[in-house]
Amino acid sequence: MPSVRMNVQEFAHLLDQLYREKTIAESTWCGRCGYNLRTRPYIGVCPECGHRYNAVPMRMQNIFVPHDVPLPYAEVFSSLVSLGLTFALLRGAAAGVSASQLVFGGMFALLGLLFGWRAWVGLRAYRRHRDVIRRIESESEE
Repeated sequence: MPSVRMNVQEFAHLLDQLYREKTIAESTWCGRCGYNLRTRPYIGVCPECGHRYNAVPMRMQNIFVPHDVPLPYAEVFSSLVSLGLTFALLRGAAAGVSASQLVFGGMFALLGLLFGWRAWVGLRAYRRHRDVIRRIESESEE
């Protein structure tokens, strides 16, 4: 008896073909704007934000999946500590205490900027997630 072998990409393509003509029956939300995609095709473009999505089971690309997105406390704290150390070390270096303080101050400045960037990205993701949840909740109340 011949065996049927299929790789992941072929399986995903087969799933896409099976769902191409079907429409979404249950509430499913766009991963970018929170638009309810119910009655839309399983594979398409969000009519509100233009973001491509794939709601085929086992694919779920760019579909909002409710989960907890934590605030980036550690990144904010690390950024503040690094920038505080930067200020202290550079202030000491400016007073002529040590050249090594200037080097360490520069290193902590880079770390502070890195942690600051990670905190900014985390806060944006948290805010977007909360906005989508609020939109879904307000639509479910109507």
